[in-house]
Amino acid sequence: MSLTHKPLITVVGALSKQGRSATRSLLESGNFRVRALTRRLDSAEARDWRMPGRNS
Repeated sequence: MSLTHKPLITVVGALSKQGRSATRSLLESGNFRVRALTRRLDSAEARDWRMPGRNS
């Protein structure tokens, strides 16, 4: 499935316990484009998620 044909899923609260689990599972499946939202942009967890291809 090409990237443009994958559904886009937005996870609100992506750094919470449930949000992290959901985000990780969706990314690992390879079936979805994932947009992760958080209020804590400067946290270590948010910086870990900021990787090429992950934050676009």
